[in-house]
Amino acid sequence: MAFLFFNAILTMRSYKFTTFHMGPNMPKKILICDDDKDFAKLLMLHLDKSGFDVALAVDGIQVMSFARKNKPDCIVLDMHMPGGTAYTTVKQLEENVFTLTIPIILMSGETPDFGKLNEMYQNRFLKKPFAANKLIELINQVTQIDINSFSDAKQEELQ
Repeated sequence: MAFLFFNAILTMRSYKFTTFHMGPNMPKKILICDDDKDFAKLLMLHLDKSGFDVALAVDGIQVMSFARKNKPDCIVLDMHMPGGTAYTTVKQLEENVFTLTIPIILMSGETPDFGKLNEMYQNRFLKKPFAANKLIELINQVTQIDINSFSDAKQEELQ
């Protein structure tokens, strides 16, 4: 059983993973990026209750910094946020060798440009509002994907 401890800055500007793991079953680390604090808190509660280790970022800059340092198992990213759009953040994540393989789930209250998402190889999208169990199912699916099955074409782009 893992004991989760979160150090939160009162402004909700960032959460850090400060998890102390006991045993072989470490919880999956999930980074949520949403500038809607109430919605983000609700997601964090549901994911925490489901056994995930959850952190929060409020903009694309924090996502990049956190992802490079902590390598979360999955990033749940709002399409519209301060510090750049999700498109910019996804592109930066995919161009960085340390964050390239992190699965990303996009979410928005608006319908995105699916053509642009396809160009970026992003096919995981949830329209707000959504049931927390849908997000949990999707996180479990994307974190089960074997890194070796990652697209050869995408890996070749880095070379």
